[in-house]
Amino acid sequence: TKSQRQLAREYSIGKSSLQDRIKGAKSKVQEAQERQRLTVLEELALKDWC
Repeated sequence: TKSQRQLAREYSIGKSSLQDRIKGAKSKVQEAQERQRLTVLEELALKDWC
């Protein structure tokens, strides 16, 4: 098996970021999506409606 250091290097991410994700932390993209009031599908429907 590969070490965390090897995996972080392979995917070009920081070792601490990898460790955080292993512990269950969400990515910044996931956190931002969860803060949105509308889902992507709702935004598209609203755009089509206008």
